[in-house]
Amino acid sequence: MPIVKAAMFASFLLITLIIVLHFGLNWVAFDIVVLLIMGVIFIVGSIWGYKQMYSEND
Repeated sequence: MPIVKAAMFASFLLITLIIVLHFGLNWVAFDIVVLLIMGVIFIVGSIWGYKQMYSEND
């Protein structure tokens, strides 16, 4: 059940971000997609770096 709650929370934040950027700040869809891709790259890179730093194979 915690995974479902986390997924709902992340979805809510993502939808809120898109609504604010599109309607509040008048961003076009391409700019929003570029921002989201940069965020995904940052998150994946952070997870990869964390795994590299704390791996058992030193």
